[in-house]
Amino acid sequence: MSKDTVLKKYAALVMDEDADVVDVLQNVLHYYSRESCGHCAPCRVGTSMLVKIIDRLASFEGEKDNLDQLLKISKVMRDTSFCPVGQAPYSPISSALRNFQDQLLQHVK
Repeated sequence: MSKDTVLKKYAALVMDEDADVVDVLQNVLHYYSRESCGHCAPCRVGTSMLVKIIDRLASFEGEKDNLDQLLKISKVMRDTSFCPVGQAPYSPISSALRNFQDQLLQHVK
């Protein structure tokens, strides 16, 4: 393999049609928050911010701009975190926003 080859890692979450995407994201983001070593600021601060936002959405206390905040914070984390733990939240968040925006909007007040 040449050094110009880019390796991309993908993960799949399988859920039935009754699954609430906000509950799924809440579980995923809490997992990354627990797994963060705290070494780099983007991951340490970013995961904490993401958890606060998703918890508000899960409690139906969120606002529409929280969805944009999730994406922006996770993009910064993806681009600046030292390791894959900090880079990982972008994928499930962007996927949820792209594919389940209607479900996410049901959680805003």
